[in-house]
Amino acid sequence: MPIIFGTALNSRIRESASPEQNQNSEQWTIDLSIDDATSDRLTKLGLGRLVKKCRGATETIVTFSRSKFLSNGIAPNRRIPIVDHRKEDWTEGVQITDGSMVAVNFSVSKSSTGLYPTILAVQVIELADSAAARATSKLKSTSV
Repeated sequence: MPIIFGTALNSRIRESASPEQNQNSEQWTIDLSIDDATSDRLTKLGLGRLVKKCRGATETIVTFSRSKFLSNGIAPNRRIPIVDHRKEDWTEGVQITDGSMVAVNFSVSKSSTGLYPTILAVQVIELADSAAARATSKLKSTSV
């Protein structure tokens, strides 16, 4: 299974799947800011249509996801394993902040709309300070 490295943005992979949310659209997701070499690698895997230029075309982003529920829409899917830089289980309740350096292990899945990446596991290599990440995010969103 491929592994890529990048900067985490909009991470929503710590939320629990609750029985009340038994809709097929519920997903765990993480956006990853990637470099050009990683973008080329994803294109070679058939995922090029999912690689997007964002923030005034200065960042290349790809979104990884996995459904919170199995295809029957009722049974919860297995949570995404997350580890720290020492490969120890991630501390419950600690969010992966924007700007954190992560490695994403994924598989390439096929649907009626084409190929897409499915998260298998995440390793947080360096957790960004949440205050610094918010300041950086504000600077990026205000620069044109």
